This record gives sequence, structure tokens and C-alpha cells, in this order.
Amino acid sequence: MKDSISIHAAPKPSGSNKKLERCTPKQERSRAIVNAIKQAGLLILKEDGPSKLTTTRISDRAGVSVGSLYRYFSSKEEVVAAIYEEQTKDDLAFVERVTPWFDALKKMPLEVGIRKIIECSIERHRSMMSLHGEVYLKSHRDYSLGSQLSSSLLTTTIRDFLECNRDSLLINDLDKTAFLIARGLSGMLRMTLDEEPGYIKDDSFVEELVLLFTRYLCAETGYKHSIEAEMKPKGCPDWIDAAI
Repeated sequence: MKDSISIHAAPKPSGSNKKLERCTPKQERSRAIVNAIKQAGLLILKEDGPSKLTTTRISDRAGVSVGSLYRYFSSKEEVVAAIYEEQTKDDLAFVERVTPWFDALKKMPLEVGIRKIIECSIERHRSMMSLHGEVYLKSHRDYSLGSQLSSSLLTTTIRDFLECNRDSLLINDLDKTAFLIARGLSGMLRMTLDEEPGYIKDDSFVEELVLLFTRYLCAETGYKHSIEAEMKPKGCPDWIDAAI
């Protein structure tokens, strides 16, 4: 039997037919209950998959009553949305504070660096889809890092990378090109999730994107380079780890 998360259940509300008003967790105990519910939902998704996710199973795993769950979440989908929101905050905080991966990117040959940028972006979408594809596909724009990261962080990093590979480039305006790559890739992946989400799981789609961007940047492709393990930032999330 799987261990439940240790949180004492709140008393069940009287009057089962009465519609409950969902609360905003402000006190420490309330926040602990909400965190336990989110953690329980995440564990069920990872261990058993979305088909096994129910409000009853979430509340049992969290060690709270179903009534307590419904005080804060109207449905299991709302629990999943809260899980995605928290994951996005964690990923955003990581990307904004980490520098070794960006420094390593700047030193990579052109095609290798472009491939890593694309793989990193796609791996995150794959990771998020693996939790609950239906919910993620409906609301993926709410959990996009590209729309929340500082534009200067994205474009400056890519511009520095292009500067290091200037001899291989056909283009001259690095500022404009960095902007197009950063925003263009993010936009294409969002449209892919909307229209052809199956492509995200297709490795050949990665190859097409690499070809698209490298052909835009230079006349010749075909760089080969092995990425050293030490380039991986310490404590990086799985979606970055998988791309390096």
C-alpha cells in the first residue's frame, strides 16, 4: 500500500447537498493541505498515469477528506492545473538563476547549439504532456516559459551564441536574428501543440526544426560535436537533463 502524505483531514462539511465555496489558502494549515493535495496528485500522475487520477484517490493519498479537497479545488483538472502552475514557477526560477548551461551553449558549434536549444524546449513540453496530456494541451500557453522569461535573457543568450559562430553565418543583424530564433521557436511549438501535438513526441520533428534554423543561419550544415557531461548544470530539471 502506498504511503499517504501526512496531513490531518479537515472536518467534513455538514449538509452534503450544500454547494461549497472554494477557499484561498491563506493560513499555514490551509497551505499545508493544498500542498499535500498537489503533491498527492503529482505522485498519482507519475506512478499510475492520468487515467487513475480521481478526487477520491487524491484525497486518500493526501490524507484529507474529499470535502477538504473540494474546499480548494473544483475538480481533478483544477488540481492538475495547480501542479502545472507550480512546476512552471520552479522551472522559471531555475532558468533565470542558472548560468552554466547558457555559458556552455555559447561555446558550442552552430548546429550543435541550435539543436540543444530546440531539444531543451521540446523536452520540457514532453515532460509536461506526460503528466496529463489533455489538461496540458488545453492550457499549455499558460505554462509557457517563453512568454514569461525576460526577453533580454533569451535574446542576449542566443545573440552571444551567434556572435561566437559569426564566421559560419550568412546573416549580419545578430539582434534581429536572435529575436527571431527565440520568439519564432516558441511560437512554432505553441502552434504545434494546438494543431499537431503528436509532432512533439516525434524525433524527426526535431530534425526538421534543426534543419530549418540552420539553413536560415548558414549555407552549410553538418557539425558534429559531443557534449561533455560537465556542461549540465547542477540540480537541473529532467527536461533540461534529457536535452544535454
